[in-house]
Amino acid sequence: MKGIMGSIAVLLAAASVWAAPGLVNYQGILTDTGGAVISGPHDLEFTIYPDSALGAPMLWTELHTGVDVDDGLFHVILGSTNPLPDTLFAGPARWLGIIVDGSEKILPKTRITSVPWALRAAVADSAAHAPAGGTDGDWTINGNDMYSNVSGDVGIGTTLPVTDLHVMGSDTLGALMVAPNDAVNENSSLFLAEDSDGTYGMEWRFNGATNHLELWGKSITNLYGPHVTFARDNGASVFAGSGNSAITLPDNGVSALETLDEPGVACSTWTGTNQLLYLSVHTLVSRSITCPASGYVVAIATAHVQWFASGTFAADGDFCVSDQNATIDEPYFSLTYPGYMPNGSYNVPVTVQRVFPVTAGTHTFYFLGGMSTNEYTLYDKQLTLIYLPTAYGAVSSFASNGMPGPESEAERAEAERLNEERLEREVAELRAQVEEIRARIEPDRP
Repeated sequence: MKGIMGSIAVLLAAASVWAAPGLVNYQGILTDTGGAVISGPHDLEFTIYPDSALGAPMLWTELHTGVDVDDGLFHVILGSTNPLPDTLFAGPARWLGIIVDGSEKILPKTRITSVPWALRAAVADSAAHAPAGGTDGDWTINGNDMYSNVSGDVGIGTTLPVTDLHVMGSDTLGALMVAPNDAVNENSSLFLAEDSDGTYGMEWRFNGATNHLELWGKSITNLYGPHVTFARDNGASVFAGSGNSAITLPDNGVSALETLDEPGVACSTWTGTNQLLYLSVHTLVSRSITCPASGYVVAIATAHVQWFASGTFAADGDFCVSDQNATIDEPYFSLTYPGYMPNGSYNVPVTVQRVFPVTAGTHTFYFLGGMSTNEYTLYDKQLTLIYLPTAYGAVSSFASNGMPGPESEAERAEAERLNEERLEREVAELRAQVEEIRARIEPDRP
């Protein structure tokens, strides 16, 4: 046997004259025999009788199928499918019977108290004698307005209100719904005033055209804002303030976990023995970095290169950073020693760098070197990766080889020209030094 605790009240409709709509709102709590609340859809059949006897005739009945019961709480509108007759409450007493899921009768029947007798007003003998205003002791009707001067609290959905208006509702629709009087793209709002005359305050407004929740400043005649906007679908937030005081957080208001999209760095340094670089492409150092979001990785690689000159043998090697581990990519750095260099050991630092656009995830980068002639010895190799989530300033689009777009071709040509001029100067200086050394060794040479 199931049980129901319920309340019943008339639904009033505003019209040119007071008229009873023939609807009764019924709320109840459905429990099992042990008193535990029940949830889920259930069929509820409601019947009104003239008395509580088991064999009493039915005056009216209505079936509600699939009623949503949430933690025992449910509500239905009696008369929504089978209208309540005007004469239904003309008698001295009426009793409500309920059957759950077609078989479980709720006993005993519930006596309907005085509020639904307001339906009788629809067939009053003389509406002309009805007063323009009235009172029921709690609520006062004055024209189109209704107000209460009671000192206690008002509860809706609860019998134990703890504030002026205490509303309890379902988890699905919430306790309170504020809606516009139009069905499409209208605004609904809730005004919070600073004092009783409502001159100034703040207004929460749901913008039906944009599906945004907005916070506005408001006076009687003006709106200011919106100051804050929240998108309904993706939760994106926009704050309209500017300057350092627009959003203020405490000193410890952002944790390390919440700053994963800040710049990050990864570094790898070769600490082993020196590496011999000869006629193929070699991975000198590799390093991986995990990027929390799309952005850019700046790869910077350095090494000391040593060459032992002997005889007339030249040396030529290329260096680059790449996201592939087998091919020297552009831009690369070429280090060349001509064959006429004096015998001995030569050391030079090499630095190469490149900017890579990246997506979220783990990416591996390589410091590569390769020789076309002879061989170099490398030591103090290092590869540093710096992740930047945002590009500041103008950023060129990247071509397929990872270099900047066509507008950088002129820059590349200029850099190559300057590099060739530098090499020519260095070669000329080296030739002059060789001639000076020869002159000292062979003073009698013509």
